[in-house]
Amino acid sequence: MTELWPLALASLVFVFGHLILSSKGPRAFLVRSIGEGPFLGLYSLVAGAALAGMIWAFNTLPYGAPLWLFYPAGYYVAIILMPIALVLIVGGYSQKNPTAVGQDRALRRTPAGVLRITRHPIMWGISLWAIGHLLANGDTASVLFFGAFLVLALAGTVAIDRKKRRAHGEVYDGFCEQTSNLPFLAIARGRQSFGAAAREFGPWRLVIVVVAYGVLLHFHQWAFGVPPYPGL
Repeated sequence: MTELWPLALASLVFVFGHLILSSKGPRAFLVRSIGEGPFLGLYSLVAGAALAGMIWAFNTLPYGAPLWLFYPAGYYVAIILMPIALVLIVGGYSQKNPTAVGQDRALRRTPAGVLRITRHPIMWGISLWAIGHLLANGDTASVLFFGAFLVLALAGTVAIDRKKRRAHGEVYDGFCEQTSNLPFLAIARGRQSFGAAAREFGPWRLVIVVVAYGVLLHFHQWAFGVPPYPGL
Protein backbone atom coordinates (compact mmCIF):
# COMPACT_ATOMS: atom_id res chain seq x y z
CA MET A 1 0.00 0.00 0.00
CA THR A 2 2.96 2.33 0.51
CA GLU A 3 3.36 2.72 -3.25
CA LEU A 4 -0.06 4.40 -3.35
CA TRP A 5 0.94 7.42 -1.26
CA PRO A 6 2.12 9.65 -4.18
CA LEU A 7 -1.21 9.13 -5.96
CA ALA A 8 -3.18 9.62 -2.75
CA LEU A 9 -1.28 12.83 -1.93
CA ALA A 10 -1.63 14.24 -5.45
CA SER A 11 -5.35 13.38 -5.49
CA LEU A 12 -5.91 15.15 -2.15
CA VAL A 13 -4.05 18.25 -3.34
CA PHE A 14 -6.01 18.18 -6.62
CA VAL A 15 -9.40 18.06 -4.88
CA PHE A 16 -8.81 20.26 -1.84
CA GLY A 17 -6.53 22.66 -3.70
CA HIS A 18 -9.39 23.46 -6.06
CA LEU A 19 -12.02 23.65 -3.35
CA ILE A 20 -9.98 25.69 -0.85
CA LEU A 21 -8.47 28.16 -3.31
CA SER A 22 -11.83 28.80 -4.95
CA SER A 23 -13.76 29.21 -1.68
CA LYS A 24 -14.80 32.69 -0.62
CA GLY A 25 -12.46 33.33 2.32
CA PRO A 26 -9.11 32.04 1.00
CA ARG A 27 -9.72 33.44 -2.48
CA ALA A 28 -10.58 36.91 -1.17
CA PHE A 29 -7.56 36.92 1.15
CA LEU A 30 -5.13 35.87 -1.58
CA VAL A 31 -6.57 38.30 -4.14
CA ARG A 32 -6.16 41.16 -1.64
CA SER A 33 -2.64 40.02 -0.80
CA ILE A 34 -1.13 39.27 -4.21
CA GLY A 35 -3.68 40.51 -6.76
CA GLU A 36 -6.12 38.80 -9.13
CA GLY A 37 -3.57 37.88 -11.81
CA PRO A 38 -1.00 36.27 -9.49
CA PHE A 39 -3.81 34.45 -7.69
CA LEU A 40 -5.06 32.93 -10.95
CA GLY A 41 -1.48 31.94 -11.73
CA LEU A 42 -1.13 30.28 -8.32
CA TYR A 43 -4.44 28.50 -8.75
CA SER A 44 -3.43 27.18 -12.16
CA LEU A 45 0.00 26.12 -10.88
CA VAL A 46 -1.43 24.14 -7.95
CA ALA A 47 -4.11 22.50 -10.10
CA GLY A 48 -1.72 21.70 -12.95
CA ALA A 49 1.00 20.32 -10.70
CA ALA A 50 -1.48 18.15 -8.79
CA LEU A 51 -3.01 16.83 -12.02
CA ALA A 52 0.41 16.05 -13.48
CA GLY A 53 1.35 14.28 -10.26
CA MET A 54 -1.86 12.24 -10.34
CA ILE A 55 -1.30 11.15 -13.93
CA TRP A 56 2.34 10.26 -13.31
CA ALA A 57 1.61 8.31 -10.12
CA PHE A 58 -1.37 6.50 -11.65
CA ASN A 59 0.60 5.44 -14.71
CA THR A 60 3.43 4.00 -12.60
CA LEU A 61 1.13 1.71 -10.62
CA PRO A 62 0.20 -1.82 -11.74
CA TYR A 63 -3.39 -2.97 -11.63
CA GLY A 64 -3.90 -4.19 -8.06
CA ALA A 65 -6.44 -6.38 -6.35
CA PRO A 66 -9.92 -5.01 -7.13
CA LEU A 67 -12.09 -3.57 -4.38
CA TRP A 68 -15.06 -4.54 -6.53
CA LEU A 69 -15.45 -6.45 -9.77
CA PHE A 70 -18.32 -5.51 -12.08
CA TYR A 71 -17.11 -7.57 -15.00
CA PRO A 72 -18.12 -7.34 -17.78
CA ALA A 73 -21.02 -5.04 -16.87
CA GLY A 74 -18.71 -2.22 -15.78
CA TYR A 75 -17.18 -2.04 -19.25
CA TYR A 76 -20.57 -1.83 -20.94
CA VAL A 77 -21.77 0.87 -18.53
CA ALA A 78 -18.66 2.92 -19.34
CA ILE A 79 -19.25 2.45 -23.07
CA ILE A 80 -22.83 3.71 -22.65
CA LEU A 81 -21.97 6.63 -20.36
CA MET A 82 -19.08 7.99 -22.42
CA PRO A 83 -21.10 9.37 -25.38
CA ILE A 84 -23.45 11.08 -22.90
CA ALA A 85 -20.44 12.55 -21.11
CA LEU A 86 -19.03 13.76 -24.43
CA VAL A 87 -22.34 15.40 -25.38
CA LEU A 88 -22.30 17.35 -22.10
CA ILE A 89 -18.63 18.30 -22.33
CA VAL A 90 -18.72 19.31 -26.00
CA GLY A 91 -21.93 21.26 -25.47
CA GLY A 92 -20.64 22.87 -22.28
CA TYR A 93 -17.46 24.13 -23.93
CA SER A 94 -18.96 25.17 -27.27
CA GLN A 95 -21.86 27.36 -26.11
CA LYS A 96 -22.31 30.28 -23.76
CA ASN A 97 -22.45 28.83 -20.28
CA PRO A 98 -23.25 31.08 -17.28
CA THR A 99 -21.64 28.62 -14.85
CA ALA A 100 -18.28 28.81 -16.66
CA VAL A 101 -15.54 31.28 -15.75
CA GLY A 102 -15.96 34.68 -17.37
CA GLN A 103 -19.37 34.03 -18.94
CA ASP A 104 -21.62 35.72 -16.40
CA ARG A 105 -23.29 37.80 -19.13
CA ALA A 106 -24.89 34.62 -20.46
CA LEU A 107 -27.13 34.62 -17.37
CA ARG A 108 -29.42 37.01 -19.21
CA ARG A 109 -29.95 34.47 -22.00
CA THR A 110 -32.59 31.78 -22.05
CA PRO A 111 -30.96 28.39 -21.26
CA ALA A 112 -30.41 26.46 -24.47
CA GLY A 113 -28.71 23.29 -25.71
CA VAL A 114 -27.17 21.16 -22.99
CA LEU A 115 -28.07 23.79 -20.39
CA ARG A 116 -31.62 22.49 -20.72
CA ILE A 117 -30.27 19.14 -19.49
CA THR A 118 -28.11 20.49 -16.67
CA ARG A 119 -26.70 23.90 -15.82
CA HIS A 120 -23.35 22.22 -15.08
CA PRO A 121 -22.73 20.21 -18.27
CA ILE A 122 -18.94 20.04 -18.01
CA MET A 123 -18.96 18.99 -14.35
CA TRP A 124 -21.53 16.28 -15.04
CA GLY A 125 -19.69 15.15 -18.16
CA ILE A 126 -16.57 14.63 -16.05
CA SER A 127 -18.68 12.88 -13.39
CA LEU A 128 -20.14 10.40 -15.89
CA TRP A 129 -16.66 9.74 -17.31
CA ALA A 130 -15.37 9.06 -13.79
CA ILE A 131 -18.32 6.86 -12.81
CA GLY A 132 -17.94 4.73 -15.92
CA HIS A 133 -14.23 4.21 -15.32
CA LEU A 134 -14.76 3.48 -11.62
CA LEU A 135 -17.23 0.73 -12.49
CA ALA A 136 -14.88 -0.74 -15.09
CA ASN A 137 -11.78 -0.45 -12.87
CA GLY A 138 -12.29 -1.26 -9.22
CA ASP A 139 -8.68 -1.34 -8.01
CA THR A 140 -7.47 1.08 -5.34
CA ALA A 141 -5.38 3.21 -7.71
CA SER A 142 -8.37 3.72 -10.03
CA VAL A 143 -10.59 4.61 -7.08
CA LEU A 144 -8.13 7.29 -5.99
CA PHE A 145 -7.62 8.64 -9.51
CA PHE A 146 -11.14 8.62 -10.95
CA GLY A 147 -12.70 9.15 -7.53
CA ALA A 148 -10.82 12.45 -7.19
CA PHE A 149 -12.37 13.71 -10.42
CA LEU A 150 -15.83 12.53 -9.35
CA VAL A 151 -15.66 14.18 -5.93
CA LEU A 152 -14.32 17.44 -7.32
CA ALA A 153 -16.84 17.60 -10.16
CA LEU A 154 -19.86 16.91 -7.95
CA ALA A 155 -18.65 19.26 -5.21
CA GLY A 156 -17.93 21.80 -7.92
CA THR A 157 -21.57 21.97 -9.00
CA VAL A 158 -22.57 22.96 -5.46
CA ALA A 159 -19.67 25.38 -5.03
CA ILE A 160 -20.34 27.10 -8.36
CA ASP A 161 -24.04 27.52 -7.53
CA ARG A 162 -23.13 29.05 -4.17
CA LYS A 163 -20.55 31.41 -5.68
CA LYS A 164 -22.80 32.53 -8.54
CA ARG A 165 -25.74 33.05 -6.21
CA ARG A 166 -23.63 35.30 -3.96
CA ALA A 167 -22.48 37.31 -6.96
CA HIS A 168 -25.76 37.61 -8.90
CA GLY A 169 -28.54 36.99 -6.39
CA GLU A 170 -32.02 36.89 -7.92
CA VAL A 171 -30.68 36.79 -11.47
CA TYR A 172 -28.95 33.50 -10.76
CA ASP A 173 -31.97 32.23 -8.85
CA GLY A 174 -34.03 32.86 -11.99
CA PHE A 175 -31.53 30.91 -14.06
CA CYS A 176 -31.67 28.02 -11.57
CA GLU A 177 -35.46 27.96 -11.72
CA GLN A 178 -35.27 27.30 -15.46
CA THR A 179 -32.60 24.60 -15.16
CA SER A 180 -31.45 21.83 -12.85
CA ASN A 181 -28.17 20.66 -11.39
CA LEU A 182 -29.06 16.98 -11.72
CA PRO A 183 -29.14 16.07 -15.43
CA PHE A 184 -32.63 15.73 -16.98
CA LEU A 185 -34.42 16.77 -13.77
CA ALA A 186 -35.70 20.05 -15.25
CA ILE A 187 -36.88 18.11 -18.31
CA ALA A 188 -38.62 15.50 -16.15
CA ARG A 189 -40.39 18.27 -14.23
CA GLY A 190 -41.56 19.95 -17.43
CA ARG A 191 -39.41 23.08 -17.06
CA GLN A 192 -37.34 22.21 -20.12
CA SER A 193 -37.67 20.29 -23.38
CA PHE A 194 -35.39 17.48 -24.48
CA GLY A 195 -36.43 18.03 -28.10
CA ALA A 196 -35.35 21.67 -27.94
CA ALA A 197 -32.06 20.65 -26.34
CA ALA A 198 -31.38 18.16 -29.14
CA ARG A 199 -32.22 20.67 -31.89
CA GLU A 200 -30.05 23.37 -30.35
CA PHE A 201 -27.15 20.98 -29.87
CA GLY A 202 -26.93 20.88 -33.65
CA PRO A 203 -25.41 18.45 -36.15
CA TRP A 204 -21.86 19.85 -36.05
CA ARG A 205 -21.53 19.22 -32.33
CA LEU A 206 -22.95 15.73 -32.85
CA VAL A 207 -20.27 15.07 -35.48
CA ILE A 208 -17.58 16.13 -32.98
CA VAL A 209 -19.03 13.78 -30.35
CA VAL A 210 -19.22 10.82 -32.75
CA VAL A 211 -15.67 11.36 -34.03
CA ALA A 212 -14.25 11.85 -30.53
CA TYR A 213 -16.04 8.74 -29.27
CA GLY A 214 -14.79 6.67 -32.20
CA VAL A 215 -11.22 7.88 -31.69
CA LEU A 216 -11.35 7.13 -27.96
CA LEU A 217 -12.66 3.61 -28.56
CA HIS A 218 -10.21 2.83 -31.35
CA PHE A 219 -7.08 4.20 -29.67
CA HIS A 220 -7.95 3.54 -26.03
CA GLN A 221 -5.68 0.54 -25.60
CA TRP A 222 -2.82 2.20 -27.47
CA ALA A 223 -3.09 5.47 -25.53
CA PHE A 224 -3.92 4.17 -22.06
CA GLY A 225 -2.81 0.54 -22.12
CA VAL A 226 -6.28 -0.78 -21.30
CA PRO A 227 -8.84 -2.13 -23.79
CA PRO A 228 -12.24 -0.43 -23.71
CA TYR A 229 -14.06 -3.74 -24.24
CA PRO A 230 -14.17 -6.79 -21.98
CA GLY A 231 -12.35 -9.93 -23.03
CA LEU A 232 -9.68 -8.17 -25.15
